[in-house]
Amino acid sequence: MRILVVTATEAEVAALVTSLDPLSGRSSRLKSYTHQPHSVDILTTGVGMVATAAWCSGVFARERYDLVLNAGVCGSFRPALPPGRVVHVTTDRIADLGAEDGDAFLSVQELQLLGEDE
Repeated sequence: MRILVVTATEAEVAALVTSLDPLSGRSSRLKSYTHQPHSVDILTTGVGMVATAAWCSGVFARERYDLVLNAGVCGSFRPALPPGRVVHVTTDRIADLGAEDGDAFLSVQELQLLGEDE
């Protein structure tokens, strides 16, 4: 099985890496390992959704995986979600695709710049 683990920083998956057997690194951001019969690549993208999307699209254009996991600390604009709390993200929005209106965030859909499915 080919597995890709995507993370913003190496520190976020340091504990995982200790259980893997290293192979040659393909680049400074994409490193290859094995774990028993599995091939495990770790992609370190840098912080933020845009960096993650950019680096993932480049890797996905060249490689095929059976399983992809995005692991890390992440962050939130909601003070009720402290760092380190485990959450299951079902929707997300790019903060750069919108505008502030006082304390409110207006999405590009609310600004009528894009449709709901765009």
